Amino acid sequence: MRILAIETSGSRCGVALAEEKQVIRASTFLHRMHLSERLLDEIDRLLQAAEMNKSDIEGIAVDVGPGSFTGLRIGVMTAKTLAFALKVPVAGISSFEALTQGIKLTSGAAIGCSIRAKRGWVYFQQYGVDEAEITPIGDAKLARDEEALQALLQAGNPAISGRDTGSATRPVVLLGNGWPAFDELSGTLAMDRLVQLEGGEPPVEKLAMAAMRRFEAGRSDNLHALRPNYIAPPVTLSTTTAR
Repeated sequence: MRILAIETSGSRCGVALAEEKQVIRASTFLHRMHLSERLLDEIDRLLQAAEMNKSDIEGIAVDVGPGSFTGLRIGVMTAKTLAFALKVPVAGISSFEALTQGIKLTSGAAIGCSIRAKRGWVYFQQYGVDEAEITPIGDAKLARDEEALQALLQAGNPAISGRDTGSATRPVVLLGNGWPAFDELSGTLAMDRLVQLEGGEPPVEKLAMAAMRRFEAGRSDNLHALRPNYIAPPVTLSTTTAR
């Protein structure tokens, strides 16, 4: 299956083409003014470089958030428009799911995905690992950056099997650009517990691979019901911060 992936959740946007479980071509660009026009131009350039036409696309993937309010709105709108015009399925992938693609799996580990919001706030989602399976623990939420780290370190890890490995010893994986720098973490986290630290925004290549697995499993989203997952609109962030 040949899919087009669209990543606009952060300051660095990207588009990618994937086929046969691998990304065959990708490009990234900074999120600036006139994103909608730039995004369509980047898609056209990507297809031209791959010697493909829009009619060759068999599925569309898009990051539905959380992340940039404007970026998500434009990315999802573009994906839905293309999917409708081409009559192909669409898959909305969360920023958190994209971040977890291809990471080293350590059974019993606590995985924390943290995406920078504004003024000391982050979007946070915790995952547990049991064998080779990753499952969300609780709901994604908006939190203070220091609260997200403490929640990850202190909470139990029931994972899929219901076992709790204990918060004091379980391995920790930190993903996303909302975590403190490595030198700051060393004073907060027992570094022998940190098995992986991967900063940055969700790469479009990981988004494409997450969508590929979704499509191969025969799953897609309802085109008309697909919406960005803002978690908290910008007005909520600014109001809460001002208190």
